[in-house]
Amino acid sequence: MAIRNRTVYRKMVESLDEHVGRILAHLKRRGLEESTAVFFMSDNGGVPGVGRNAPFRGFKGSLFEGGIRAPLLARWKGQFPAGVKTGEMVAGMDLFPTCVSLAGARLPSGHKLDGVNLLDVCRRGEKLKRDTLFFHYQAPKELAQHAMMSQGWKYLSDLKGNQYLFHLSEDQSESNNLAAKQPDRLARMKRDYEVWRKEVFAGQPPKPGPPGES
Repeated sequence: MAIRNRTVYRKMVESLDEHVGRILAHLKRRGLEESTAVFFMSDNGGVPGVGRNAPFRGFKGSLFEGGIRAPLLARWKGQFPAGVKTGEMVAGMDLFPTCVSLAGARLPSGHKLDGVNLLDVCRRGEKLKRDTLFFHYQAPKELAQHAMMSQGWKYLSDLKGNQYLFHLSEDQSESNNLAAKQPDRLARMKRDYEVWRKEVFAGQPPKPGPPGES
């Protein structure tokens, strides 16, 4: 059984830092810094008792910001300006179309991807054309969790089925649930989420789960 505490976590971070440094040093020694783009990210927030996600709510395994928000670092000497920060909403799936573009390749005609190319964001700090992200997560023997972020708002259904609506651009700690005060917006975002879910899961057999969960 894995041991999870701050001491183990600190050692893991130190080891990760050391080995990322080795990779960057290798690129420099081989003269590859100006021809190599490096991306570094996590897919989730910290776990309870180990990670500290403040000011965000929740931990790994939830769709609150503490469970899904993580930084993305991008480095490409001579191409990506140093020290630039952006608040654009990106996801791991964006790295595929980004790397396709970096390689000078083309996607098959008519092939639809959820991810978007991040090069213009990294090079010039431009805005993404996409302003909506959807999330679906279901751990074994638990109810599915849903979330959708669009234009500064977030709809969330947690693993107990509780419904939330946050004005995320003004409430990043998700402390003010506006679901009861803005039922029309909540209903609209839930409808948009269902359209996405049916499209993504079309043709797939129902996933086993607790009674009442499809």
